[in-house]
Amino acid sequence: MYRLKITPLLTILLITSFALCSAFGQDPERYHDVVNATLQSALEKHPKSPIIFTGSAHLNGLSDLDDLPDRAEILDLGFEGSQTSDLIYFANELVLSHKPSKIFIYEGDNDLAEGKSVDIVLADMKTLFHVIRRQLPDTPIYLTSPKPSPARLALRPKYEELNYLLSYLCPERDITFINLWDEMIDEFG
Repeated sequence: MYRLKITPLLTILLITSFALCSAFGQDPERYHDVVNATLQSALEKHPKSPIIFTGSAHLNGLSDLDDLPDRAEILDLGFEGSQTSDLIYFANELVLSHKPSKIFIYEGDNDLAEGKSVDIVLADMKTLFHVIRRQLPDTPIYLTSPKPSPARLALRPKYEELNYLLSYLCPERDITFINLWDEMIDEFG
């Protein structure tokens, strides 16, 4: 019979994991039914090599997308409230199993709003990129920056810091960073 040896390092890792899960209420299974419904709806057409939009609801409410020439190839697999850790957890269902031709990701916004530090969100992004690149090394990935929101104006310094760090991280990982923050902010805020 094999017994797991509890080392000081393993103890620290376990305690840290449990603490982070408790602190942020991050049980990805809370979205199991939402992900299944999203997949059911999107996969009715199941295009070959789709363009995937995922993460927090990317395309919701954009009815004019039906007029796009490539619309038949787009799978909207984003859902409200998603955080980067949720996309990591559901990466196979929402991204990898579809063998996409392109991947558009929108994450980070809800992470910061739920109280995660910039460092945690950045670490989650690195993990997400690694998970995707390991199986889809040549697939173009586009990360849309967390964007300004009047309801989250108090978080502006964190958004700006995260976007700054992501603007450097993405090119290092061969990912295109789409900076909506700078495009949506003017001299009036």
